[in-house]
Amino acid sequence: MEKNKIKVILFDADGVVVKSKGKKFSERLSKVCGIPLETINLFFKNEFKSCVVGKADLREELPRYLALWGWKGALDELLTLWFSWEEELNESILTLIQALRTQGIRCYLISEQERYRARYFGETMGVKKHFDGCFFSCDIGHKKSERIFYEEVFKRIGGAMPKETLFFDDDEKNVEAARELGVHAYFYKNFEDFKQTIHQRYGI
Repeated sequence: MEKNKIKVILFDADGVVVKSKGKKFSERLSKVCGIPLETINLFFKNEFKSCVVGKADLREELPRYLALWGWKGALDELLTLWFSWEEELNESILTLIQALRTQGIRCYLISEQERYRARYFGETMGVKKHFDGCFFSCDIGHKKSERIFYEEVFKRIGGAMPKETLFFDDDEKNVEAARELGVHAYFYKNFEDFKQTIHQRYGI
């Protein structure tokens, strides 16, 4: 595959563009507040899945769990704790993304998010300014493990085909779903491995 055949690069958010702290928010909440993890996961294994694909509203679904969790604060306090847990951007990757964009490569963020954290990405973290566009599962209506997610992304991008696209994600099932469509998808291991791949293709 020649580098001049690539028009678009898709980037996963959490674990790639956004640095991972190694633990899920549910695990942190369990530890900080002394809430049994299995109690917290009742929400994440049920209603939250609908929130991620835009079929339910987090602010409507989450309050019913606050008493069960023994949460004494306001809903907004919990959301702030949640969203700020992983908000540190990988500046090294962002620097490479800007270099790629100067070479005419369109770069997009794609992520599984419910609508309020998706908004947090843009309004608080300032993610959108680093990309040509962002696509979230709550807007697409499907998860990244589904081929239809990528089909919809390409409809919205316009002017690019899967075979003209690279994709980096730290979840194998998402990589496989994109590959089924013909995307040149790579499992993201770490920044050095990613940097080497980009350097080999673009000399950056």
